[in-house]
Amino acid sequence: MEEKRHYRGGFVWPVMLIGAGVVFLLNNLGLVSWDVWGTLLRLWPVLLIAIGLDLLVGRRFPLGSVLLAGLLVVVLALAVQGALPVAVNASTSANVDRTETVSQSVDGVARATVDIDFGSGELNLSALSSDSGQLIEGAADLSRGETLRQEYRKNGDAGYFTLESAGSWSSGPDFFLNQEKSWDLGLNRDLPLDLVVNAGAGKSMLDLVNLNLRRLQLDSGVGQVTVKLPETGKYNVRINGGVGQTIVMAPEGLAARIQVDGGLGGVSAQGDFTREGDAYVTGDFTNAENRATVEIDGGVGPIVLKTLSE
Repeated sequence: MEEKRHYRGGFVWPVMLIGAGVVFLLNNLGLVSWDVWGTLLRLWPVLLIAIGLDLLVGRRFPLGSVLLAGLLVVVLALAVQGALPVAVNASTSANVDRTETVSQSVDGVARATVDIDFGSGELNLSALSSDSGQLIEGAADLSRGETLRQEYRKNGDAGYFTLESAGSWSSGPDFFLNQEKSWDLGLNRDLPLDLVVNAGAGKSMLDLVNLNLRRLQLDSGVGQVTVKLPETGKYNVRINGGVGQTIVMAPEGLAARIQVDGGLGGVSAQGDFTREGDAYVTGDFTNAENRATVEIDGGVGPIVLKTLSE
């Protein structure tokens, strides 16, 4: 008696895993920007539909599962190539509807906490000039439907400033246009700062070299994030990896201990780093006057450590 063969699995999950691996490979080779993951995350309803249909018909009809897998491959390919309207590069996906000024004076405080919750586009942080009396100053591009909340309060000699985007993932008619959208912000370089940043989706450059930093809490979001560490002081940094490339640059003369936990994508140390287990150390960390303790909780994508020369 001939034994019946039963088809037990679908093709959608394997195609998703293979597709993700191919995109990672293209990212690492520099052929596709890491911002493409912002596009792919926007397509999560398509993935849910494909998985649901595969569970419904794929196990009974192998041909149906193959067709679903093929359709999923086409959708992913179009997204990577930018052929779909939603696949516009994450840093340029939202049309600039207006630009708002960001401004808050030091207001006599001796220290401050700045919390920045970015939406999508390009985020640039740097230090203001030494004679600036501002805690934060700059400009923020907003898309249609996006709002900007600026809130400031004092508690004794401490100031607390919040800058938050809301509605930046809305899909109005301007969403399909290709126009650069960025936040360009400067922070007070003399005031001791606690900095909290949600990088959102896109490309972020945090040039903190000249800041008087006490603590940095960074959620990397989706895309490429670059952090240039302050060259002076003793401070702590915590980075929660997202999807994309994370680059941490330590100035020469700064002793840094960078602990990396988990993540997919690997760690590349370029410069004068010594490996100590899961930690990468530069300089005489124990005795240095200027030193940084950095903890990175790896996400999906490579982590690059560099020595930043003058």
